[in-house]
Amino acid sequence: MSPTFSRIDGVPRVRLDEPDWASVVAATGVPAAALGALTPLTADDAEADPTMVAAAALALGSARVRVDVTTVSGDRGVVASLGSDGTTSAIANRILVLPGGGEPTRLAPGVELSVLDQRHLLIEVMRLVPPDPPLAPDDPGPVVALPHTDALVLTEAVRSGDDAVARQVATEQGWDEVPPVLEALADEVRANVTVALRVEGRETVVLRRWLQTELGWVGLAITDGEAVHTPCTREGLADELLYSLTGAFETALAGAGLDG
Repeated sequence: MSPTFSRIDGVPRVRLDEPDWASVVAATGVPAAALGALTPLTADDAEADPTMVAAAALALGSARVRVDVTTVSGDRGVVASLGSDGTTSAIANRILVLPGGGEPTRLAPGVELSVLDQRHLLIEVMRLVPPDPPLAPDDPGPVVALPHTDALVLTEAVRSGDDAVARQVATEQGWDEVPPVLEALADEVRANVTVALRVEGRETVVLRRWLQTELGWVGLAITDGEAVHTPCTREGLADELLYSLTGAFETALAGAGLDG
């Protein structure tokens, strides 16, 4: 039986196996170089459902706003491509398998394709974000900033148990001790989320990254050689994403002359 869209959580979704996904992608005409991890794992040029072709073309091809998302938690991850024309959005995502032990990441067969209206856009991106760790504190803690090179030295010192170097870096930053957020990042990164936003006609890419430790989420930004660590809850992460998405759509609408 041919796959069809079914409404799940208020959103039309369809799960496509590799031959079906290959036929849909082939019909979109999207260049292979633009597909990345969503490249079909097999070839198939059978006739595809036009509704699915249109959704995949929006998710993968030219769009007014494009959002690329990669999340990793443990031995699993998700890579997703979302495109929006300002009214309707479509997203395609594939599961990643991370075996560990130096083995390369594998692409799991099958792709989920969904069609969204704008009110579901943030919800859909957050659907890909792993949950908070069970013992995350209610107060995420203060922002911590230091030169990126010092952050790398400090991380290695904490991981290797070199207390002397860790104290030296802390002293140079004017701290009495290594901030808990930096110690937690050095100890273990449990999950990570990377979001890249692009607006049609603009060369600038807005890149946002969050890492999860036992203390919760930490936004990481490196600007002018400075590493800024911003602890946040999952709700705070959603707020930051909403701000970035809103800015991207405002820019896209202004560029299209639709802001007035």
